[in-house]
Amino acid sequence: MSGKIYSPLIQDPLTKKYYRQKAKLHEGIVLTAQQQFISDLTKERDDYKTQRDTLIDDIAVLRGNNERLERENECEKEWFYKYSCELEHIVKHERDTIK
Repeated sequence: MSGKIYSPLIQDPLTKKYYRQKAKLHEGIVLTAQQQFISDLTKERDDYKTQRDTLIDDIAVLRGNNERLERENECEKEWFYKYSCELEHIVKHERDTIK
């Protein structure tokens, strides 16, 4: 904003000074509001980044758990197949001995 006020209605130096101070005050209020808005947006952005990073970490943990559980499941399936075959063999043998 210019330091000069070009108004034919404002000729008095005190009035010019008053309006100049009001203009500076208004500029300061506008700048303060803009700075506050930018600060709020920056804080919100940082919060979103923190949440995103947390979610990425959570996904990595869940993927690791999923892989571990799949390996354990394969071992359990192998164990089940092995012992079900043995149990089937024992049951068949028992039936044959009963007859």
